Order: sequence, then C-alpha cells, then structure tokens
Amino acid sequence: MLKAFLNRLARNRGLRQRERDDPTAAEVRRLVPKCLACNAEPISHRFALIASIPCNEETRQRVIDLLHCAKNHEWEPLKDFNEFSATEDNALVYAITGPHDGGMVVLVRDPFELYAPTEIYLEDVITAEEVGRIRTLAPPENWRDL
Repeated sequence: MLKAFLNRLARNRGLRQRERDDPTAAEVRRLVPKCLACNAEPISHRFALIASIPCNEETRQRVIDLLHCAKNHEWEPLKDFNEFSATEDNALVYAITGPHDGGMVVLVRDPFELYAPTEIYLEDVITAEEVGRIRTLAPPENWRDL
C-alpha cells in the first residue's frame, strides 16, 4: 500500500514537471483523460498536431472540410491544413498513440480568448493502419509525450 502511494506520488510529480515543460501536452491530457483505443489514462502515450486552421468567415468552408476529413478518416488531405492564427480561434486535430495498436484523433476548437475553454468537436478511434498513414503527416520529431 505504501509502495503504491509512493509510486502515485512520483508519477504525479513527473506529470506536474511535464505540465510546466509542455503546456500543450497538459491541455491534451486534460481534454483526453482516457485513451479511446485502450480505455486507460494516456500514460506512455504520445501525441502530434496533424492539422490546424483558423476559424473565421474566410476559412469557414475549409473548417467544414477539416471536420469532414477527420470524421470520415480521410487523412491524406489533412496535410493541406497547416495554418494557425494567434489572433483567432483555431481548429486543431491531434493524433494520439500509445503502447498498443491503433490510437485516436481529437478535433478541438482552440480559443483565442485566454479564459475561454477549449472545446472537443470530435473524438474517434483509429486503426493501426491509420496510425501508419497519419505518421506520414507528422514527422517523428513532432510527436511528444503526453
């Protein structure tokens, strides 16, 4: 019992350090407390941003296209969604993998307003084959620990 408590304490200390080191990872962990592929906490999991686009009137149709691609598991077109605006809300697609076959994708609205909450628009399980295709969208150096 004491050993379990000490292990949990050490893990929490490590998580707090990672949150300071990588606030994006902390936000993704907050949004995805359980991996849909393994139904467990995303410990030992990695993530990568695979698509992004600002949300505004000019990009409205492209945001709809992004949602369509993610929802229908059309991964190759996502390579064309690589815009980001620091002064507007953005639609972001993250891929998450773990020590198992397959993984998951999450499409979120990342708000420009500091205190506005990030919203999940889509969460879906992906197969091991899809993970392989998605890895072509994000080079190995873009994958980070959750």
